[in-house]
Amino acid sequence: MSRERTFRMFTDYAKGVMQGLEELCFLDDMAERDKVMVFYATPTMAFAKVVANIQNGEDAGSNISIYLKSIEYNKEQTMNGYGTLHYSTDNSTVIMRAPQIYQLNFQATILCNTETEGDILQAQILMGMPFNHNYYFMIDNQYACCYAQDPENASSVEAGTGNDKFSRRTVTIIVPRAYLEYPIRELKGMVKEFNINYNLIGGSEIKEDNPHNLVYAYR
Repeated sequence: MSRERTFRMFTDYAKGVMQGLEELCFLDDMAERDKVMVFYATPTMAFAKVVANIQNGEDAGSNISIYLKSIEYNKEQTMNGYGTLHYSTDNSTVIMRAPQIYQLNFQATILCNTETEGDILQAQILMGMPFNHNYYFMIDNQYACCYAQDPENASSVEAGTGNDKFSRRTVTIIVPRAYLEYPIRELKGMVKEFNINYNLIGGSEIKEDNPHNLVYAYR
């Protein structure tokens, strides 16, 4: 029996959220081949990345960073009746343990050059991921979804190469149902035959003709 030792902590869900942001967010002054840069980082790291691009003489453009701000255990959705499932085939037994179910709260931070750009990108996220029409993506051939809420204007003057000013917006993106899955274990091979040997203890007598019926022979 071997055990899987590689675990992933909701990375596929983060990729799904980033995929949605890349599909939904666009500015009219961008070329067709360009897109809003989306990456996984805390707001501090995202801002440092923008400043580094400006210091290197590059056009920072608009970007959106996300990070997993918090997770909430969905106790009411826990599969209490399904603890461990054993599924047997002709030559193996698969052991599956019920996954834990969480709500993921991602914070998306928009950094752009003007307040108008910030408003446009924030509105695109809210309109593309509303609560009543979630954005859907696929994980291991299963549907997952997310929606956006709690928009906020978090603009402030930051020190860049001089007096650079960046407009900042934030929005919370929620994945209401995410699975933290246990590794699936597989036991290969099966026992085809049992050989049982027994010894009679002094004074015991078999009470019927079938010597292999140990349940009733000595009752």
